[in-house]
Amino acid sequence: RRGVKQNGARLFAVAARSTDFLRVGIDAERLDREQLLRVRERYLSAPELTLVDAESLEANAIAWTAKEALYKAALTPGLDFRTNIIIDKLPALHQNPADHKSPVPIYGEAHINFPDGRQLPFTLYSYESEGCCITIAYSPKCAKFGRNANADN
Repeated sequence: RRGVKQNGARLFAVAARSTDFLRVGIDAERLDREQLLRVRERYLSAPELTLVDAESLEANAIAWTAKEALYKAALTPGLDFRTNIIIDKLPALHQNPADHKSPVPIYGEAHINFPDGRQLPFTLYSYESEGCCITIAYSPKCAKFGRNANADN
């Protein structure tokens, strides 16, 4: 699948290919989007509401972009963000990923509950670029992102 996401004054172009066995999704959102704090109950489940700091724009931007990236990776229209798309562990926002001196990223974990009963796990990687949070959701058989990508999470 290919897509272009217009994000306010920012434009990100992304190309990714998903199959039934290798899934990937990506989303970008401005880190200063305060609306995410007001609508978090619409996209986060009860356990996720405790996982994601209610006052942190950064944490809510990571959660929102994770949900959107997971939805895109699912390739299944109509999934509910609160019941079908679940964040188990929120990733940390990786600052300056191109800088070899930046800390090793902290990955997140999620899963999708499909209507047919299947459950598919995902790894989440979030980084900051030009004032935006970019999150990539990928199935475990896909490549790792960031420095030390061969190391365990």
